[in-house]
Amino acid sequence: MKPLEPPDLYHLRAAVVAITKVCLVYTLSGGQGTVTLPPGRYSAVRLDPRDGTTADLGSASGGTVGFSLPEGDWVLIYRRKADQHEAKSKELTL
Repeated sequence: MKPLEPPDLYHLRAAVVAITKVCLVYTLSGGQGTVTLPPGRYSAVRLDPRDGTTADLGSASGGTVGFSLPEGDWVLIYRRKADQHEAKSKELTL
């Protein structure tokens, strides 16, 4: 792996991991991008890996979702919200 050289320093570098009900986006340099989420409703949180602080970014719907992050490394966490059917089945099993 070679060091980044301009103009690569200014390109969005991100890794996306989608796990059934959670999608994580990690970027080293901030910037703008999109992520495609499976159908559903998601809560969105921005995590600062430097100090562990979080910021609630509201909700997102499945499909292509845009994001814009300040300079620096960041983690976006999209967590799928339980729909009514899932919520009822959890109530029955508890």
